[in-house]
Parts: sequence; C-alpha cells; structure tokens
Amino acid sequence: LILWVLFNFSIAAKQYQLFGEVTTSTALVCIFHFWYIADYYYHEEYILTTMDIITEKFGFMLVFGDLAWVPFTYCFQCYYLLKHMENGHPIHISVYYAAFIVGLKCFAYYLFRWVNSQKHEFRRNV
Repeated sequence: LILWVLFNFSIAAKQYQLFGEVTTSTALVCIFHFWYIADYYYHEEYILTTMDIITEKFGFMLVFGDLAWVPFTYCFQCYYLLKHMENGHPIHISVYYAAFIVGLKCFAYYLFRWVNSQKHEFRRNV
C-alpha cells in the first residue's frame, strides 16, 4: 500500500518537473491517499476484523491485491491529472472548489471512521 502513495508522489514530482508546479488537484489527491494509508496503518486493528481478512486470511486476494492491484491501479487518478491538459497546461481548480472538496472529504472520513469503528466493536464483542 505504501507503493501506491510513492507512485502518487512520483507523479506529483513529474508534474513539478514538467510544469514548475504541482496543481491543487494533484496535491489533494496525494494528500487524501496518504491520509487513507496513514489511517489504515494507524487503525490496523480495525482492518483485521474486515470480512476479507476473516474469511480468506492471508490468501491470494490479499497478497495479489496489495502487491499488484492497489499500487498500479489506485494511482490512476493522479496519473490522469498529470496527463490531462487544457491548452498544454494542467487544469487548475478554484480555491472555493478545493475548499468544497476538502470539506466533503472531511465529512466522508468522519462517516468512514465512525462506521468502521462500529463494525469493529460489533465483531470484537460478539
């Protein structure tokens, strides 16, 4: 999973190399993905009670998914932002739109963490 974040940061570095800046949208994608992975490792106890871990243990899906699927496909959002141009320059989003996205992300993260903690507590106490 760490490779996913490293790929995103590499794409952001390439955008900086090509255009002399990292756009707000690319920075947000990198920050949000880093946040998700940091949360994954911080709340690792919650991950161990998910259905894929409980039913398959350390099987093919988990090994293949973490080593091949996740890092090489989940970075497509950042890669798209690098390659998608408007008049030869990266697309910029407004400060208001970025603030809306950050607010939406914070609300969604709150729901994500609340629901997953409830699932974890239920599975741990049953």
